[in-house]
Amino acid sequence: MSYYQSKIITEFVAHSKDVKCVSIGKSHNIIATGGDDKAVNIWGIHTGQCLQPLSGHTSSVESVALDHDEKQVVGGSASGSLRIWSLKDGKIVSTLTGHKSKVWSLDWHPYGNFVASGCADTCRVWDIRRKGCLQAYKGHKDVIRCLQFTPDGKWIVSGSDDNTIKIWDLTAGKMLKELCKTGPVTSLDFHPEEFLLASASANPDKIEFWDLERFEPVSSANVDSARVCSVAFSQNGQRLFSGSQDSFRTYTWEPFEEKNKQIVPWGKVLDMAAGPDSVIAASASQNKISIWSVTAANGPPPKSPIPPIPSPVPSPTKTITIKTSPSKRSKTPTTTAKPTSTTTATSESKTPAPIVNTNPASTTSRGEPVKARSPILTPNPTPTPSPAIAKSVTKSVVEPSSATPVSNSTIPADRGTPIGLNMEAFLPRKAADTPIVTDPAEALIAVQQDHGSMIQIMSLRLQNVQVVKKQLESGNFETALETMLTVTDSGVQQDQGVVVDVLGVLCDRPNDWNLNMAALVLPKCVQLLASPYDSHVEMGRKTVMLIIKTFRDVIKSNLRRPPTHGGVDISREERWIVDFDRKFDGCFLQTSYDRYNKCVQCNDRLKDIRVAISPRLKEAGQIGSWLRELDKALGKL
Repeated sequence: MSYYQSKIITEFVAHSKDVKCVSIGKSHNIIATGGDDKAVNIWGIHTGQCLQPLSGHTSSVESVALDHDEKQVVGGSASGSLRIWSLKDGKIVSTLTGHKSKVWSLDWHPYGNFVASGCADTCRVWDIRRKGCLQAYKGHKDVIRCLQFTPDGKWIVSGSDDNTIKIWDLTAGKMLKELCKTGPVTSLDFHPEEFLLASASANPDKIEFWDLERFEPVSSANVDSARVCSVAFSQNGQRLFSGSQDSFRTYTWEPFEEKNKQIVPWGKVLDMAAGPDSVIAASASQNKISIWSVTAANGPPPKSPIPPIPSPVPSPTKTITIKTSPSKRSKTPTTTAKPTSTTTATSESKTPAPIVNTNPASTTSRGEPVKARSPILTPNPTPTPSPAIAKSVTKSVVEPSSATPVSNSTIPADRGTPIGLNMEAFLPRKAADTPIVTDPAEALIAVQQDHGSMIQIMSLRLQNVQVVKKQLESGNFETALETMLTVTDSGVQQDQGVVVDVLGVLCDRPNDWNLNMAALVLPKCVQLLASPYDSHVEMGRKTVMLIIKTFRDVIKSNLRRPPTHGGVDISREERWIVDFDRKFDGCFLQTSYDRYNKCVQCNDRLKDIRVAISPRLKEAGQIGSWLRELDKALGKL
């Protein structure tokens, strides 16, 4: 015979304002919390120490979820935005926008690169690599309180306050089935081995088991307890654990039976992680988090599992008197009743009494009596990360690499002065009365007088480069390219220098390219390859060769096998990413439809480039050699 014992592992103040959400990691060692203070914090479950504070949201954090590897955490805000942080360095990996209201629920796909979120009536699936929404599912009529991917990653199951559970097929892109309940759905969990779903609902509090092969209920029963906040299958699948506001219970199905019940005064349970025969749960009260452990114990249960009720507070009219005998002294003072000296215990006695100076002979150096002091009540200090973690949390500033080579070659310049040639013989002699300028400022003005147009052109170019540089430093390479195209759309030949400078930087970062960037750049490469400037032709050739090398296989495979119409095949998208990462070390990918369209667009631009360079293939010198090499690579594609 066995029963369950509960205890508090640790308690701590998690936020400066109320705690809104909690996510326990799969290792049961860390926990993520979100609060009204717009912050997400990572804590050690057994130590209660803040391992990593994360910021970035502009409104309260309403939902949070740690990924399966505990490498990333996603937080959903009241404004509808999602932010994903890397736990390695504490930086924001992605910001996702699309929801128009509060994000109530979050879950990570089993493959890890996709996130599902639920708001007032819409469920969305996000691609972290692409930083965009893959699919939006509408159908609920009220708040989506909970959602979860199936273990195989092909479906999403969402539970709502509209008393329904909806099953969404990701591949078909539509709702597969709707399961009706008698109350708002508060929690969902999948059996680790069987095609079984457990759900909890409120008003009335009820737990149900669903067969996902036939979409029929297996068993169900009302729960005689406060609101059921969370349910979770044990790791071996033999039990279902449930956490209510006042108790912990275990159940079996076929038939439905309550096996154990343990009174646990943990209050509002925000998350619960199950082991083989134990549970780690997190509850919140205002800005405080309590971590509970509930484990199985052998033997008969204790006679009174209910914790003892504390003794009542003394009545305000009761008096307590203290009297010390002057004739008898002892180490232990005696206390007796004295009607003349009374101290009344009232509601004001909760305030700490001041510390009175019991030594009347104590004086200051000036002979003044020492003043009595009251104890100072200080609030709990804000949690600070441990030194080992704080070192990794320090934000690094992205600075432009000084080692990045930017091509600055031009049309071949004039040769140096020939040996033995007197240049002064070919120049007009200066007038004898020409004043010599000694002031540096006046000398600079004199030099600039004949170069006004060139200075104006170079100033404009510097301004454009600085605008693009800000985007490059922030890591927004695709936005930097779009900005570059905007500032060079005037068609002025000198503005092509901005294109050369930016491409010179990006060509040294091949892992940061994606198909969108390739489609944006290729039309500009046509102009560069037609330029009379050596540096422009060289950079155009270098960029096109990089695109061919990086995306050749992707373009070929997509043109040979166009995607089918319908939903999103998450498994296929993940295989694309894994295979592409193995070959090209992490370039971004789009969904099947976007990827196919971009591949068609890139293929058409590459054909245009081959047609554009064909008249120059017979040119002599370095330019002709570059173009013939490029034509050969285009022919293979």
